[in-house]
Amino acid sequence: MRQCVQSICMGLFAERGGFDIPATITAGVAFDVLPTFTLLADWRHIFYSQVASVGNSSQQPYLFGLPNGPGFGWRDVDAIKFGAEWRATPNWTFRIGYSHNNNPIQARDVTINILAPGVVTDHISGGLSYRVTPSSTIDLAAIVSPRHAVSGIEVTPAGPNPFRIITIHLSEFEVTAGWTYKFDTAPTPAVVAKY
Repeated sequence: MRQCVQSICMGLFAERGGFDIPATITAGVAFDVLPTFTLLADWRHIFYSQVASVGNSSQQPYLFGLPNGPGFGWRDVDAIKFGAEWRATPNWTFRIGYSHNNNPIQARDVTINILAPGVVTDHISGGLSYRVTPSSTIDLAAIVSPRHAVSGIEVTPAGPNPFRIITIHLSEFEVTAGWTYKFDTAPTPAVVAKY
């Protein structure tokens, strides 16, 4: 009995805090408008609601850590992305993109999502590549997600902020740099016929 109680207490969210990666479905297309210019688009559906620790409502009337216990209350997300790539010269490539998704967090689950305020819905990106040598490339990229907020009332009387309006928000800015080196491929082994 003591071990059972300890295991429940150790799991903060449903299924003892297990965080499985949610299933996704993705479909996309790429179209070469010109030999040096490509347009891209894709759609992705993420099944957050199928992972109990993420998808269960934070208002579940059970103990934290149980299989049907409270979670973050995230709804499934649909994301649509558009992009373009321009290969300006044999050495220079430029990219731009935009992504929009619905917000997974509902007002009733705002308090628990102070821990994970994933409320951004738009991403704008740009980048470039420079081929230094035939086997070496330098890549730079930046992503901006404008601030987005969700508000809700703490409806649990025993919660940390009973009956108060809580607002969570998030904005993001990311810059990445990379260097790619392509090693020579191994020669194809000769086929020797045996009789």
